[in-house]
Amino acid sequence: MKSKTKLQRVDYTFRRDQVLSANIGEFLRIYDPTRLSPFHLRCLFGRLHLAIEDVMECEDAATIPEARKLILTLHAAWPWAGFFRGERRSRRA
Repeated sequence: MKSKTKLQRVDYTFRRDQVLSANIGEFLRIYDPTRLSPFHLRCLFGRLHLAIEDVMECEDAATIPEARKLILTLHAAWPWAGFFRGERRSRRA
């Protein structure tokens, strides 16, 4: 029987100031698709969790114009984002 090693989760949370300005620069400095090899990009699948600070649920992001603009900006520069799971991340947690 094969043993399955659970891969370590990688979290990235977009801060409120990043959301308001649709600024993905910091994210791209870490996960720039032109600098990531296909292997490294594939290693992120299922491990990278994206969050937007103070957004209650993933579905809520689509109803917030600033969050929607950030998501569209992120998708234009980093289309793999749709393969990653987003979730709630609150400063109050």
